[in-house]
Amino acid sequence: MLDKQQGEFVSKPVAYDQLLSHLLHVGETLLGETHGVFDRLSQELDLVTHGQVQLVLQEENAEQPPHATPPYIPVRFNGRFYGMLCIALDPADHFSPAIPWTMASPLAHLCGWLLYAIELAAMLPELRQLSTKTYQAPTSLSKSEADILALTCQGAATEQIATRLDITPATVRKHREHIYAQFSTHSIGETIFAAFATGLFYPIDDVRPRIMSSGPLAHPNGTHQD
Repeated sequence: MLDKQQGEFVSKPVAYDQLLSHLLHVGETLLGETHGVFDRLSQELDLVTHGQVQLVLQEENAEQPPHATPPYIPVRFNGRFYGMLCIALDPADHFSPAIPWTMASPLAHLCGWLLYAIELAAMLPELRQLSTKTYQAPTSLSKSEADILALTCQGAATEQIATRLDITPATVRKHREHIYAQFSTHSIGETIFAAFATGLFYPIDDVRPRIMSSGPLAHPNGTHQD
């Protein structure tokens, strides 16, 4: 959007930190949606950039517009093509884009990543359902239960956990029932997600220890307390 000042049109400056923050928030609200996603993202992008950037549908191999028209940047991620970013021209220099290329290119990549993430969530509706549920971190897990939770989150099966902790599989299952009760969950998959949602489990092990706790369950380095 352009403002008229003293008979000339000048573009409003774009706060890029606010732009990125806003788009990430919009993407979060669209996770799992399958209708109106492209239009919503396009509207928000147009709004927050004051009309300087538009997300448009276009075939990947379509003939590019003449150079005199606004420049276009492909929006794609992981081999999937979604459309184009149309960058308005600078009112003061019709041969230059209204926003710098150093910002336009990452913006196109971010839009592709957001659309890809939204598609993934739409393909996993059960994950979207879980993400809307509020979980509470357990406060009274024993050391053994905390160990079982940690190993479960890391993909260990019941028999593997039993061997690792030198207990019987039946004992593992009994402890797991109490873990379920603490999280108010009903399956291993949901419990792992609950541990992730409450900040106890970090699946990327070089970001933080793979199992965390704010209480007496674990030290920051991942070792458990009694």
